[in-house]
Amino acid sequence: MNTSNEKFWESLQADGQALDQIHDLLVLAGVLDAPTMSQIKAFVMILPQDMLSHAQSWGFCDTGVRELTYDYLEKNKDAVYDTISTA
Repeated sequence: MNTSNEKFWESLQADGQALDQIHDLLVLAGVLDAPTMSQIKAFVMILPQDMLSHAQSWGFCDTGVRELTYDYLEKNKDAVYDTISTA
């Protein structure tokens, strides 16, 4: 597990708004209908470092971060699903 992603996850747990944004992005991109907290964490754990950096700097409520995340989900929908669906 990537230490940067783990630290970021720890900081996200207190940010209900960011967790809601990630939940909604997973739903909007058609990855999962009702992601659990474990699946949201699994998604955060696989975020590429460049996206993680943007999310750490600006937060998931930032339009640019949401767009980058949505684009990533659209391009990697099957791989993301395969990775997080059993979490």
